[in-house]
Amino acid sequence: MLAALAADDGQSQRQLSERLGIHRNAMVAAVDNLERQGLAKRLPHPDDRRAVAVTLTAKARRLLPALDKQASALEDQIAAPLSSRERDTLRHLLQRIAAGADLIPGVHPRLA
Repeated sequence: MLAALAADDGQSQRQLSERLGIHRNAMVAAVDNLERQGLAKRLPHPDDRRAVAVTLTAKARRLLPALDKQASALEDQIAAPLSSRERDTLRHLLQRIAAGADLIPGVHPRLA
């Protein structure tokens, strides 16, 4: 979720909930949790005085490179038995399945 916030920094909770396919109530709880951890903060939205903009803290921005590195290492570990061509084929097939299931494209930062 941090990666999605980084890509869409400053969006309203409603916009983020739509982008990530998370129910509004669940998004509020998720942002609350990120705030408690010091990873996100709510600010007045610049374009809509009724909304708040969700933005990452400096702490979260420092963590993102390490999280991306860990995710890449895990992906490499899981896909180790596959050749590069097979990985590309698998990624393509999974993207087709996700699209057929109406999952939100581009949430995974390396597939955006």
